[in-house]
Amino acid sequence: MATTAQRKPNTRELAAVLRPHGIAREDHELLTFTVSWLPYGGPPSDELLVRFGLTRERYLSRLRRAVAEYRRQIHPTTAARLLEVCDSWKHQASQAVPHSAH
Repeated sequence: MATTAQRKPNTRELAAVLRPHGIAREDHELLTFTVSWLPYGGPPSDELLVRFGLTRERYLSRLRRAVAEYRRQIHPTTAARLLEVCDSWKHQASQAVPHSAH
């Protein structure tokens, strides 16, 4: 059985550590959205385009900036997890094989 320190926090626990006070509405939406997708390996690219009008690359850039800018309002574990995810998703994107033109 995993101890509290060993188990991964669930989405509800992560969302609870984002304090909206002092975070711009758009950034809070982006952070909350990302936290909700953490257990699933991140949102699909089409969801990013529909929800925020952003490509995955632009989304990751905004997410990294938001985490850096609002570091004091984000629980340290959540901030580290979000940055981890940025790195992981960016790495996955660079590994993707581009579609050929039709």
